[in-house]
This record gives sequence, structure tokens and C-alpha cells, in this order.
Amino acid sequence: AKLDEVINKAALEQAEIAKKVLSEPGANTDEIMKVIERIGQLRTEQAKLATQRLVVIRDNLTAEQRKKASELIGVEGKRRGEERAARLEREEKERNAGQPARPNAPKGW
Repeated sequence: AKLDEVINKAALEQAEIAKKVLSEPGANTDEIMKVIERIGQLRTEQAKLATQRLVVIRDNLTAEQRKKASELIGVEGKRRGEERAARLEREEKERNAGQPARPNAPKGW
């Protein structure tokens, strides 16, 4: 939760810097790149902590419980993948709604 809070604050900082960088031609991008690097490091730390939690959980489950957990994770992963695909399809339709066909344009343009 603490990492989420720090990441969210850094993301807000990134957005503020991005406004400046995008509105001022020739603006230095070093500051925004540093924030992006920091966010990446924080997300890596978050992933490591999540994995450590999973290992602790794994080590406290029986073989039967691990099997059931694996099945549930598979079902949940499939569900999330289907939801993501549906969302991306909806978003693409929204982007393309009312736009004239452009056969040579990259997909989604």
C-alpha cells in the first residue's frame, strides 16, 4: 500500500512534468526520465514483494491447496484476459467510430 501511494505521487509528478515538456518545444526531458526510472524501480520492488508473499503462502499450503490455488489462478487469468481483449476491442471501435476508412494507415489510426 505504501509503494502504491509513492508510485501514485510519482505518476502525478510525471504528469505535471509531461505537461511542461509537451508544451515547450526544446524542453529538457531529463527530469521526466528520472521520474520514469524511479517509477520503474518502485514497480520492480512491488513485484518482488508480491512474489515474496506468494512464496510464503505457497510454503504454508498443502499439495491439495496448491493445486486448487493453481486452478483458481488459471481461471482468473483467463477471465482477465478475456475482459482485457473485450475492452481493447471496444476502445478500438470507439476510436474508429465515424472515421473514414484509411486502408494504408496503421491499425487503430
